[in-house]
Amino acid sequence: MSIESFDRLTPAEFQAVYDNWRRYGIQEYWERSRFIACSMLQPWSSKALKVTDICRFDWDDPDKGKKKETRSTRERFEIMKRKAKMD
Repeated sequence: MSIESFDRLTPAEFQAVYDNWRRYGIQEYWERSRFIACSMLQPWSSKALKVTDICRFDWDDPDKGKKKETRSTRERFEIMKRKAKMD
């Protein structure tokens, strides 16, 4: 980013750029560390290791941020009642 572009940023734009830079900068280092750990452990493993076998990060699961289907309170009450055998 040029100095002129930097000077024209609003505070909100600067925050967005900073958050993006921080997120991907940190992610790159963690990805690299995980790859190195996987490479070091592979010779001693009886199966082929994947990097996600070493450790998982939030960005590994693309569905994590999606809203999950929730049951109504009434449905949950009925399920708990059946489990407690209170029919």
